[in-house]
Amino acid sequence: MGCASSGSFFDTIDASRSSFVIAGYEEGLVTVWSLPKGSDQAAKESLLKALSRKTGAEIRNRVTDAAEPFYAVYLTTKEGKDINLGWEKDVMAFPDGTLRKASINFPALLKDYGYEVTGEYERRPAAYAGFYWFLKKEKGWRTEYLEAASVEAAMDVTLELIPDEKHPDRLNGLMKNLGTEDFVYSIYDDQPDFDLYLKENGVSYRIPPLPGVVKGSIGHGGLLPAGKETERTYDISAFFGNLPPGDYLLTDSGAAGTFSVNTEGVMERGC
Repeated sequence: MGCASSGSFFDTIDASRSSFVIAGYEEGLVTVWSLPKGSDQAAKESLLKALSRKTGAEIRNRVTDAAEPFYAVYLTTKEGKDINLGWEKDVMAFPDGTLRKASINFPALLKDYGYEVTGEYERRPAAYAGFYWFLKKEKGWRTEYLEAASVEAAMDVTLELIPDEKHPDRLNGLMKNLGTEDFVYSIYDDQPDFDLYLKENGVSYRIPPLPGVVKGSIGHGGLLPAGKETERTYDISAFFGNLPPGDYLLTDSGAAGTFSVNTEGVMERGC
């Protein structure tokens, strides 16, 4: 976890460029609020100071209680990077996973600054980056907050996942094309070119990447000819952090392989 003070963090925020959109989750419903049109710079500066003033000491070695409602505040740094803060039960989660005490009355804040409801959605928290830090518990995931997914694996392409002995936070993959047609897979340099799922009780739950990791930038394609194989490397921790224990499915452009994480947090071959 990071150790910078909350004050120094808020000093990096550009109030004028920040949207200050707030999302809240409770009982299966995500509500989005926005500042009223025409909100001036003074209002944004006041709101930023209020958030900073009510955020205190770091809480170490603590997993959030995931006590609803959750809130997320969307901000922009002076460097132009969009980030978010998550909040639940007097705890603020920062983009690097740092947790701090934060006694914020969000219903009162929404009222005081004239926020307006701009959307309501029946979605699970995993769909919103601001809620990321509330998805994990001490030894696993809170599956009630993850989104179930239907995964269709390529029929003629296999993917064997092997833990990297020198780099325990990575997996090496051996992809084989057993079909009669070429197989095209995606390659990205600065974001995951694979998807990750938790397998539990016969259900696949999509695991969201760490906040700030966004799929959607332009990459390029790799070609695996029919009857050939290729090696791939998957940097799990860089894009998904430290995974809780469980059984996982990794898909790479349709090719699918399994692995598990034991109770010590070590990745192992899948069954």
